[in-house]
Amino acid sequence: MKIQHFLLVMGMLLLASCEEKEVVVDMRIKGITLSEENLAIDIGQSATLTAILETQDAPDRSITWSSSNTEIATVNNGSVTGIAYGQAVITATAANGKEAWCNVTVNYPPPISITLNKTTLSLLVGAQETLIATMLPAVAEQHASWSSNNTSVVSVSDDGVITALLNGTATITATTSNNLTATCVVTVEKLPVTGIQMETVTLEVGVGHTAQAIARVLPFPGAIQTVTWSSNNPSIASVNADGIVSGEALGKAILTATAMENTAYQATCAVAIVPLHTLTLNGYTGSKATINYTDGAAKEHPLENEQTSFVSVNKIIRSITLENGSTILIGRNANSGNITLKISGSAVKFRDAEDGFIPIGSYAEFRLVSGALAGSYKMEADLDFMDEIWTPIASPFTGVFDGNHHTVANILVTATGDKGLFARLQGGTIKNVGVASGTIGASNIDGFSGGIVGYIMTSGTISGCFNKATIASSANNIGGIAGYCYSTNDIRIIACYNTGDVEGQTYVGGIVGNINNNNNTVIACYNTGRITTNRPNGTYMGGISGNSGTIIACYNTGEVIGHTGAPAEAIGGNKQGCYRKDGSGAGTATVFGSAEWPSTGANAEWGTGDGSGDGKYWKSLGGWNGGNPMYPKLFFEE
Repeated sequence: MKIQHFLLVMGMLLLASCEEKEVVVDMRIKGITLSEENLAIDIGQSATLTAILETQDAPDRSITWSSSNTEIATVNNGSVTGIAYGQAVITATAANGKEAWCNVTVNYPPPISITLNKTTLSLLVGAQETLIATMLPAVAEQHASWSSNNTSVVSVSDDGVITALLNGTATITATTSNNLTATCVVTVEKLPVTGIQMETVTLEVGVGHTAQAIARVLPFPGAIQTVTWSSNNPSIASVNADGIVSGEALGKAILTATAMENTAYQATCAVAIVPLHTLTLNGYTGSKATINYTDGAAKEHPLENEQTSFVSVNKIIRSITLENGSTILIGRNANSGNITLKISGSAVKFRDAEDGFIPIGSYAEFRLVSGALAGSYKMEADLDFMDEIWTPIASPFTGVFDGNHHTVANILVTATGDKGLFARLQGGTIKNVGVASGTIGASNIDGFSGGIVGYIMTSGTISGCFNKATIASSANNIGGIAGYCYSTNDIRIIACYNTGDVEGQTYVGGIVGNINNNNNTVIACYNTGRITTNRPNGTYMGGISGNSGTIIACYNTGEVIGHTGAPAEAIGGNKQGCYRKDGSGAGTATVFGSAEWPSTGANAEWGTGDGSGDGKYWKSLGGWNGGNPMYPKLFFEE
């Protein structure tokens, strides 16, 4: 047993000794070098590298060869072959791991011939053709440089595209990198002028900016395309020989393009030189921004000190795209003035208050109001909501929102709950803002709907506002300005009007759907919209109020259509000094007529003025005009 144990131990020692010998580095190989450190060959060409070992009689003198990119160059026992254009590193490795390298550059072989797909060509003036150069061998570089010996007759691009400019003859030459050439003789013919067509019939150019006017001589191709340009008012819009229009001052001008070959043919372009406005992105670190329009057009603007200028064309700016790809909804007509935003990272923030009011000049800024319901805000421009689905400002709004007599167009509200420009108002004030167009409502039977506010809670004031959107819902308490007013005595709707159609189930009104208490008042308001119920037994409908409230110095000319047995009041509520058009609904309001017309003496709230004081809400009280009435207008109406 002892002998077996001894043999086992000795065997393990011998095995360990053998394994240790396998990892011993042969120190007799001191290094390895190659005959070339850098090598240049052509595609398909081969060259041999020689590896030299620095050794003291090492028994293993083998060399292993490899390429860093076999798609560019391969190596076999030191023979390097070029496969494709590019670079590769050839490595020679000795048995003990020592390495040497050679940088190999594989080039295209020089061509031995060049030919063109066409050697002669006939073209009409204005026509284009592409010449194709082919070099042999096929692996040779296929690039050629192009030239024309008569550039006034035929021009040629870097890609071999030739353009016939003038009648005559020109020779086009393609030249290889090793100066082999091939030619094509081009003959250009012209046709007599038959007309001239202005491609840019109208142009809008900013003051200090330029634009390209384009005219085409007919027939095209065929006729000489040279035209002369002139402006009938160069102090407004000047034009150079190439049709580049420069905006010199605000105004209009007519450009005329005349065919040089036959001056009897002319075409004109109407040019409007329009103001420039600025886009300012305070806090933005990018170098550019893109202005996107609702018609799909977009223009990238470089920014200098966070600012750039843009032409105030008559179309809506949908959004601004920042350099990082973030999009900010704007909803402004491009000719509505300067646009200023405050940017933090990629998000819009409120700008600093001016005279106590935070300015609102974009869709994105309006949306921020939902996060700061007690603030004071003032609009600085008309906004277009672009039929984006609008989520009403979260409830309740308790601050002051002054529209500054600006409007919101193309509103689209389909949300559940209370619906309107604002969802709810409590103790706050909304004034001087108009909903110019759109649709507010949903099929869901919940929530209150109004053009300005869905629900006025406990207190609040709406003044100087209007609605022209369609208000339609399957719920109750639907109104042109407000849906439902709930308070003991502290809600006032003053100097507002509605022209939009209003439809609901029960409690439907041109100004307000439902007022729970006669201590709440509607003063100096009117409705011309159509008021209807979509419920077979729907009740409580009125041209001003669907139910209750004290209604002072108001009138209605819109239809109020109820079902059989359902009240359809021309005014509604507890009326004082109110008027109605004959046929606009039932009730005790006075019917307009030659002897029945509102006056300052009939009620104190029928006073005219600028809206700055109680009773001075009307711009004009109009008149009967012999049966062609001019109905009263509020102080802020045009």
